[in-house]
Amino acid sequence: MTDIAVSQQVSPPDISETSIPGAQLEVIRQAANPSVVHNISSTLSKPINSKFDFFVVCAALDDIVSHLPLATLELYRPALETLAAADSAPSPEGVSVPCLAGRARDALKFIDNPHLAWAPQHKFDCMGNRSLSERVHTAEQMEPYVDELLGWLADPNWPPYSGCQKQLARFPEVTIDPIKEVILKNRNDPEWLLHILEFVEQHVPVGTLWKRIEPELIQLANGEAEDEEGVELPEAAQRMLRVLKETGETEAG
Repeated sequence: MTDIAVSQQVSPPDISETSIPGAQLEVIRQAANPSVVHNISSTLSKPINSKFDFFVVCAALDDIVSHLPLATLELYRPALETLAAADSAPSPEGVSVPCLAGRARDALKFIDNPHLAWAPQHKFDCMGNRSLSERVHTAEQMEPYVDELLGWLADPNWPPYSGCQKQLARFPEVTIDPIKEVILKNRNDPEWLLHILEFVEQHVPVGTLWKRIEPELIQLANGEAEDEEGVELPEAAQRMLRVLKETGETEAG
């Protein structure tokens, strides 16, 4: 997987999002305060000897640090470097300290490369989607990441799923050709293709862009389901073809 640099000005994250609980939002807003830096850095740096320790560090990293503006993130570099070096540390049963260390390295990568954008590289790479949100501003810049983003639509249970869907929806015009390729090459993965079609239904304007995948929709609509779950894919394709036909008739009228 390749990281591609973009040269757009970096925008601070929008921490006013209503999806962030009030208490969490207040900590984020106070995160440059020396006492807060000290407390959170101590949490990130302490040895992880139990599952409880692990999830406390996860909360500090995922719920607070990963949302911080770049300048504030820099204040947490020493603690992140300590956590990132924990690759060989033993893990309590049922959790992975090396995985947590990798997430700290993602944050350091974001700090060290202020113009770098990348698609998520693993299931807990929340900095990947953030880099795209803040550092990619045009369809042309988004295009190199579309294939990897579509790959994360294979399973809605994967943490990057909704974020990748959101990034793809920003510039639907660059998703269609890659979607055609996914459909052509992955007929044996009906669940992934169903999620791809759901993305198109929800986020791609009906009309010219849908028309470009009409041949693939026809193939999927005429496909035979191997099991009961597989019925959803041809049904989705048939539904989209009906919408496309109705839209064409409306425009013609």
